[in-house]
Amino acid sequence: MHYVPHRVAIREDAETAKVRVVYDASCNERKFGVSLKECLHVGPSLAPFMFDVLLKVRSNALALVGDIDKAFLNFELHPPD
Repeated sequence: MHYVPHRVAIREDAETAKVRVVYDASCNERKFGVSLKECLHVGPSLAPFMFDVLLKVRSNALALVGDIDKAFLNFELHPPD
C-alpha cells in the first residue's frame, strides 16, 4: 500500500492561484522503502509518434483541440464542511 504525501504551496505574488496542492510520489515511507514512483510502469517513449500525429493533423481540414488544465483539482466544499 502506498500513500502519496502532499502539502500546500502558497505563492503570495500570484494573482489567480495563490494556493495549490503539491504531491510527492517519490517520497519513501522508510529508509529502505520503495516509493510509488519507483513502482509505476515506465511505458515507451511517445516522442517518435509526434511526427505521425503532426502529419495526420496537417492532412485534414479540421482539427479538434482540448484543454483539461486543472480539471482534477477543481472541487468545492459545502460551508459546514
